[in-house]
Amino acid sequence: MVKLKILNFFYLIVVFAFHADAQILYGKNNYISYSIGKLPIVVSIPHDGILRPNQIPDRTCNNPTTVRDVYVYDLATQLDSALERITGCKPHVIMCHLNRTKLDANRNLIDAACGNSEAETAWHEFHHFIDTAFSLVQNKWPSGGLYIDLHGHGHPIQRLEIGYLLTKEELSSTDSLLNTEEYISKSSIQRLVNRNINQLSHAALLRGNFAFGSLMSNAGFPSVPSSQDPSPDTTDYFNGGYNLVYHSSLNPNIFLDGIQIETNYNNLRNNYLNRKKFGDSLAKVIVEFIDYHYGVNLQNCKIINSSKIEEKAINHYYSITDDNIIKITELNFDEYKIKVFDTQLHHIPFSILDRNHIQISTQLPAGIYFLQLQSKNQTKTIKMNKI
Repeated sequence: MVKLKILNFFYLIVVFAFHADAQILYGKNNYISYSIGKLPIVVSIPHDGILRPNQIPDRTCNNPTTVRDVYVYDLATQLDSALERITGCKPHVIMCHLNRTKLDANRNLIDAACGNSEAETAWHEFHHFIDTAFSLVQNKWPSGGLYIDLHGHGHPIQRLEIGYLLTKEELSSTDSLLNTEEYISKSSIQRLVNRNINQLSHAALLRGNFAFGSLMSNAGFPSVPSSQDPSPDTTDYFNGGYNLVYHSSLNPNIFLDGIQIETNYNNLRNNYLNRKKFGDSLAKVIVEFIDYHYGVNLQNCKIINSSKIEEKAINHYYSITDDNIIKITELNFDEYKIKVFDTQLHHIPFSILDRNHIQISTQLPAGIYFLQLQSKNQTKTIKMNKI
């Protein structure tokens, strides 16, 4: 009950900030930050913090790992910028700024903070911000979304390791085994297995031609698992940690599918140009992945969230009648290429009755809709409502 009250408090703060166009929220002492986005994409960076406050002792409990994932925060920054260029909107980004010697935000609370109260507060903030981002995504994007826990590895093979919580031994199994309920029940993309619009199998989503690792490999970043490199076999491989267990659709109460991306150092994190190239490529793959598997075209996000929509449309909602007719007498529909879509960017079928009337071909529920009118010289987007 206490945790729920804290989460509701965080949610109210973030919703207020979201509607007030705030950009970044910080936790106590600025140890945790949350860059509020508008895309169905949540990115967390638990291991690239540099802050080492004296009041938090170094972690010594349970033989801790304290290696920093250097330059991963810069990767997330590049990804953030690239997604905004492509879609017009930003992802949700949660960052732990405490060094891993002080807090490991990808561990359970006991191992993460070693009993220090300030570190425990930061741990709670990190995970509450992720939960809050998930709530915002679920409210705006009912088709689903993607959670990415971003890391850096030091393994000798220079490739991306895409974690789905399946061990390297399990990934060495046949497709038929991977497609059984036993293996699906261990996966961090369970929701996608059951809901992907092309009805691909679990194995195909892990290492088929349109798997995340396959798309990244095609973009020039070798990845495992993928169609090019189906399993790690006996080589080093990180399959996902605490964050993926508790913030992915492995948990039936979680709305987003999750993956852990472990990035190699050479040719990726080792200099600025490589980090920018990776951020650009990762953004394109995420957009393609969500479009192909969830049926959501994120490139229209800038239309829905734009403050530059035609002034008349901002000040006045055109109404869709009870019989699903759109009437705008001051426009000639014959002069435009027309699209109609909802707030989740799903296209809505229609027919043009005459120069001032459009007939929607399906029964629409009450809500907000958009009419996009494109001519040779300009594109207009008009907000509409159905009461």
